[in-house]
Amino acid sequence: MRLLVADALDRAPLDELELLGVQLVHDPALTPEDLPAALRDIDILVVRETPVSAAAIEAAPGLNLIVRADLGAETVDVATASRHGIYVAHCPTPRAPAVAELTMGMLLALDRQLVEDATAQRSGDSTPSGTARGLYGRRIGLAGVGRVGQRVAAAGAGMGMNVYAWSRGLTTSRAQRLGVKRAASLRALASTVDVLSLHLPLTPSTRHIVDAEVLGALPEGATLLNCSHPALVDPEALAEVGAKRRLRVGIDLSMAPETAAPQLDQGLVYATRGSAGATRQAEQAIATEVTRIVRAFLTETDIPNVVNVLRNTASRYAIILRSRDEVGVLANVLGVIKRHGLNIEEIKNHVFDGSSAACTKLRISGRPGDDCLNEIRAFGEVFHVDVVPLPNLA
Repeated sequence: MRLLVADALDRAPLDELELLGVQLVHDPALTPEDLPAALRDIDILVVRETPVSAAAIEAAPGLNLIVRADLGAETVDVATASRHGIYVAHCPTPRAPAVAELTMGMLLALDRQLVEDATAQRSGDSTPSGTARGLYGRRIGLAGVGRVGQRVAAAGAGMGMNVYAWSRGLTTSRAQRLGVKRAASLRALASTVDVLSLHLPLTPSTRHIVDAEVLGALPEGATLLNCSHPALVDPEALAEVGAKRRLRVGIDLSMAPETAAPQLDQGLVYATRGSAGATRQAEQAIATEVTRIVRAFLTETDIPNVVNVLRNTASRYAIILRSRDEVGVLANVLGVIKRHGLNIEEIKNHVFDGSSAACTKLRISGRPGDDCLNEIRAFGEVFHVDVVPLPNLA
């Protein structure tokens, strides 16, 4: 099993994979153009910022798993990977503390105008840049309450801020458990708060979700924080509305290196490039998470953080089969199911203590008829067969 790391990554946590027979190939100098040739004898690929194109995937007949050592998988052609039966996973958790820290750092720096003060002091100007508004008692709104959003909520509450939140899946009861006030919509959230902080993944439905309407709902002089992805905000709307509303904007551009920092005639903009997850703690945690994903792929049934496996398949029935744990039993059952034109969507098998019996659950596309079930029951190694209807969760 050969694993290629095609970007800079802390090597130490990955070394333990050698105990599982993995041969590590570390080549951070690879370009996207080099990748197809480099993947011809690779089983697992780990990338960070290097794009993984359809051509690269199609040039790798032995590729089983692609791990993006960062949040999201937008640099990977996931559709092509799915067509070839290749798992794609990412690392959402390790960056959360670092991103939350940068978000709060941006907020404090914008409120106190720390950059302007420091720059003035270095040039010999001791005139204060202005009186800070202060954060205590102010209202911060979170668009998204995942791992990062929850940390920012806790930090804001710890500084005496009133915390509001919105996401499509946020219910009133969950908002109460998180200690936040739920807003009915993103626009309603923007109209309620002094600070709007974005913690949403970039998807087709969230691209430019912060548009002119949302920006226009913010109070004049409000603060907009985006350490998630630049494309969550419509740049044209920000250039127009942000200047009129004299917004203070903090944005990290690490997820889109080609993106320019917003230019506002009025207001204040702080932009960082590559700072969101750039701490030593985060780097070590990301490499450890990559190791955990690869180890699970090699040794377990379920793989963490996979983005391209159906959660709700087309299966509407499950066959529950109890049988002897012997060679050929499952193969015989699968042959019967095939002859009756049923597609198996998922199989899970458990062997009991003593290794003499097993229970197999097969999720299938349609209900097996009596003829099919009687053929299965006729095998001497089969103890019992049940058919269970499954709820439609699509």
